[in-house]
Formats: sequence, structure tokens, C-alpha cells
Amino acid sequence: MPIPDLARVGTIYGRYMPSEVRAMVEARARGRLGAAGDAGGACIEYTGVAQGHKDFCVYYRLLPWDHAPGALILREANGVAEHLDGTSYKATSDSQVTIVARSRGIADRVRRVLSTGDAGHDA
Repeated sequence: MPIPDLARVGTIYGRYMPSEVRAMVEARARGRLGAAGDAGGACIEYTGVAQGHKDFCVYYRLLPWDHAPGALILREANGVAEHLDGTSYKATSDSQVTIVARSRGIADRVRRVLSTGDAGHDA
């Protein structure tokens, strides 16, 4: 299956995901979401997404010092930081699959892929 035009370049940080969650996320993303290299820190990734260098990142471990500042910057740039279930990321969020994306359309596409393995056809 070809990689969809939307959500074509991003990073999935599986390192801190429980093994069964990582296996599910990686299996559903394979061939449906394009992979980009890891910048080495959430602070760099959030600003990179906000600037359009990447379309998305997927996280699990949500330490507030890693994510709260970046989520604020990204949201101010009309980006999205929310969990797989669609609820907004908060500094008090428990660790869970979380999507960071440069637009609503990309966040929805990544969520659809990770929830069902389907890239969908609408933005």
C-alpha cells in the first residue's frame, strides 16, 4: 500500500512504549506513514513539526518537561498535540500514545492509521 500524501514524514518514538503497544503501532504504521529520522529531543521535534520540517511525531512517555512547552508552541502555530483517543494533551496527561502533528488533517490521518491500520481517503 502506498504512503498517503498526507502524513508522509514523521517519527514514531517506540522506545518508551510497552512492547505490545510498540508492536501494534509499528505494524499499523508500516507502509502507511513515512518515516523520518529522530532529532534526539522532544523540544527539537515539536518546533520542527511546527515549522513544517516533519508532518508528525508519535510519543508514549509524556514527561511534562519534555512535552508541555513544545505542545504550547505547536498549538500556537495551529498544530495539534493529542492522544490516540482524540483528547488534547495536557501537562498532567498519563503516558499513552500521543500524536503531534502540524495540522488537523495530518493528526486525523495518523490517528486513523494507528487506530485501525487504514490510511483513509479524506484529509
